[in-house]
Amino acid sequence: GSTARADGPTARTDGGGGDLAAAPVVVGTVLRAVLDEEAERVRREWAPREARQRAHADALARSLAEAEAEAAAEIGAASTRAAALNRSLRVEHAQSVALA
Repeated sequence: GSTARADGPTARTDGGGGDLAAAPVVVGTVLRAVLDEEAERVRREWAPREARQRAHADALARSLAEAEAEAAAEIGAASTRAAALNRSLRVEHAQSVALA
């Protein structure tokens, strides 16, 4: 066994395999690498789905914009027809009053 005192600078606390103080750093580094690799795998796996969903959402937004534009045009046309009908009714009313 080692003749170094347990509190001395050469004390071994891990059976001779190195300084245990470094273990959390090593474990953290390895864990970070594994997590980064897993995150990248998930990103690669989900990227096509996300792109499809984004394209679908964009298509829905375009369809909604087209429907809104069509509705606005129909409302405008109906308003124009209503204004023309209103003018026509006023003219007819004025004529009927004049004839009375």
